[in-house]
Amino acid sequence: MKPFLDFRTFTKIYEAEEASKEGVASISPLMLSLYFQGYGELASKLEGYKDVVKDLKDITNAEVDKKADVFNTLAKKLSGLIKDAEIKKEAEGFIVPGIAALGEAYNSLIKTASDEDKKELQKAFNEGVLEFQNNLINAVKTVNESYFIEGDPILEKNTFKDERSGLIRDLSTIEADVNSLLENPPSDRIKKVMDMLSGDCKELKKELSDDKKWEGMRRKERKARLEEIGEVLLKIKEKRSSSIVEEVVKSGIEKAVIAKIKDAESKIKEGATKMNDVVQKKIEAVKAEEANKEAKEFSKDNLKLDDFKEIATGKKDVKNLQKKGPNLDKIKKLQEVMNQFLEKPIKADGLYGEGTEKAIAEVSKTLSLLEPSVKSDGKTMTPLLQAMLMKIDEKGGKDKIKSILDKAEKEAKSAETAKKEEGSEKKEMDKDLLK
Repeated sequence: MKPFLDFRTFTKIYEAEEASKEGVASISPLMLSLYFQGYGELASKLEGYKDVVKDLKDITNAEVDKKADVFNTLAKKLSGLIKDAEIKKEAEGFIVPGIAALGEAYNSLIKTASDEDKKELQKAFNEGVLEFQNNLINAVKTVNESYFIEGDPILEKNTFKDERSGLIRDLSTIEADVNSLLENPPSDRIKKVMDMLSGDCKELKKELSDDKKWEGMRRKERKARLEEIGEVLLKIKEKRSSSIVEEVVKSGIEKAVIAKIKDAESKIKEGATKMNDVVQKKIEAVKAEEANKEAKEFSKDNLKLDDFKEIATGKKDVKNLQKKGPNLDKIKKLQEVMNQFLEKPIKADGLYGEGTEKAIAEVSKTLSLLEPSVKSDGKTMTPLLQAMLMKIDEKGGKDKIKSILDKAEKEAKSAETAKKEEGSEKKEMDKDLLK
């Protein structure tokens, strides 16, 4: 697979000095692209939003000198529909003002434009909107997914597809916009940049749509890769918007208009980053809640301890050192599960000797992060230890509970650090009292 966002290629594109189109022919697709970036950020954060095509028609139906008003109206409408207070705050603080700044730039162009230029601008904008609409529909069809999914995936339990749905929706708007600019580029530079980004979008979409691949990955692997893809999407957005701003600067329009477009790009980009941070924080909170719920399954109060009987070391009960002992199969199974936690696995032969005692002591120490009372010196396999090990086996092994173990370990370390700091503060206070 080729690397995403080859920055050396990107730099070479801008070393060349191909001539750009002039006037509205160059500005219209660039301003539309910035608008669709802002619109896409807002719409992709909504629950079951189905008015995308209607919104786009509102833009095409508007007179040339009223389009900025429609931009602002739609931005306020979409931000007003966002239910999450934190995401709404970032949308209203950055995306909506960014689109407003873009509208101001557009109105500045209209004021000085001739009637012929206004006709050209109206035609260019309407064609650009239709291109975006068609590209968006095609982008959605290729992943066989509704562009806006009913229900908020942030608050629902994550499955293999739920974890990817937000990224797929975001990617769909990015791809639609990139392909629209690719079909109607204001310059060879923009065409080359968008061609590169379009290829990256296609590869990401192919990866995100591969259900079998994601189902075969462990939770930690999925989480890491999803975070990486999220970062790649932010970089694609950044390269898309920065290339547009550079093209605007090269277009030769008034500096005041350029300044407003730069302001719009900066606000939309910052808003996208801040909203993404909020979404990631909420996803992490949901995952933490799931981990807490899963960890409770290992509590002694929630395990069926009556299903198990204590098994003593062979030093206490010689039968547990015999190859035909009554607990041979049980011990063997428990040894197999414990081996998943051991750096140096023991022989899973069903015999309860010194090696198994040491293994129990080591493994029970780890599991005590979930249930403190399971900690043992290894002389017995308590009903609690057996129940926890069999619960782990039932869930598919150690890797399936690694996230809750990691969380428990992190919390334990934090508590220990806090305790040490509290002790240090107390010593300092005692010293002060003795002075």
